[in-house]
Amino acid sequence: MGIFAAHAPLVTALRPGIVTIVREGRREEIVVVGGFAEVGPAGLTVLADRAMPRESVDLATLTAEIKNAEEDVADAGDEPARDKLRRHLDQLKELHAALAQ
Repeated sequence: MGIFAAHAPLVTALRPGIVTIVREGRREEIVVVGGFAEVGPAGLTVLADRAMPRESVDLATLTAEIKNAEEDVADAGDEPARDKLRRHLDQLKELHAALAQ
């Protein structure tokens, strides 16, 4: 999704991925995991569950997190806990796919 000056107001949920900010011709990539984005007269506001510069994300560490999350899902004692862990695992996998491009 692209946001430009005078964009129509909107609120949307964020999926795990990369938010690219362009200011004065410079691009900055921020990795986000979940949250919301709001476009209004004052500009864009991003409320992310987790946010970090792209260069600070290590794919090997993320791969290890995915493996741990898969084990947590397999070991979950009840269905509500398993569902919550599955959602977290899905977010990690979406993030890995976005970063691997």
